[in-house]
Amino acid sequence: MRHRLQWVRAALLVVMFGAVFALSAVAMAPARWMSTALEHATDGRVRLAGATGFPWRGHGDLVVRVGGGEIVLPGTNWHWLPSRLAVGELALELKFDGATATGGAVIARRVESFVLRDANVALSAAALADGIDMLRGWRPSGTLNFRTQGLALKERSIAGDAELTWQGAATATAPLGDYRAVVHAEGSGDAHLELATLKGPLHLAASGDFGSAQGLRLRGTATPEAAHRVQLLPLLGLIGTDRGDGVVAFDIAFRPRGSA
Repeated sequence: MRHRLQWVRAALLVVMFGAVFALSAVAMAPARWMSTALEHATDGRVRLAGATGFPWRGHGDLVVRVGGGEIVLPGTNWHWLPSRLAVGELALELKFDGATATGGAVIARRVESFVLRDANVALSAAALADGIDMLRGWRPSGTLNFRTQGLALKERSIAGDAELTWQGAATATAPLGDYRAVVHAEGSGDAHLELATLKGPLHLAASGDFGSAQGLRLRGTATPEAAHRVQLLPLLGLIGTDRGDGVVAFDIAFRPRGSA
């Protein structure tokens, strides 16, 4: 019996030493471990560049892959939310304080989905366009404001609601105005999108759908005010057809890479 107790004590000591060593290793791990974990959790869509600090708290530049380009959000701070482990989430609170973005959001990885929650982020349209080839030549300006209480992204579906406004929208050649897009998704199919003008010389009314299989499909009309018609028609001619009554109708489709 005494011999058995000695073996049990020895085993407990080994387990305790291993646990302390593991916790110490995690606590002292460099922030680049977080970059690797984030990139893996988002299937390569999001990563951290120049990360410093530790996995549970640090600083770096958040890089988001969009289409054929990348959007860089410098001045990103993260803080791990260990309490979310109790509900099956690996969650981080992000704070942005850079030239591209300000504000904050919570990102979380669940077993079957990637979740964006409690987001209120202001983004520079000009800085965002620098990372996307198809937008760079338009030289857009203004501020994009993204908000959502919860948006869950699965492999083939989206669930939740989100709002995106573009204030002071303009291109290199024309003022546009203020616009609002609302996304709603039930989680069982494609997400639905509604786009409308809040104010400005270009009146947009459009709706569409978005899904991982077919991408984005957006249909609607654009009506420039008479005083800005000559200035805006060349731009609108790139996205739609002039009906002859001052209204340009458009049907835009952005398909995922690799689709036919």
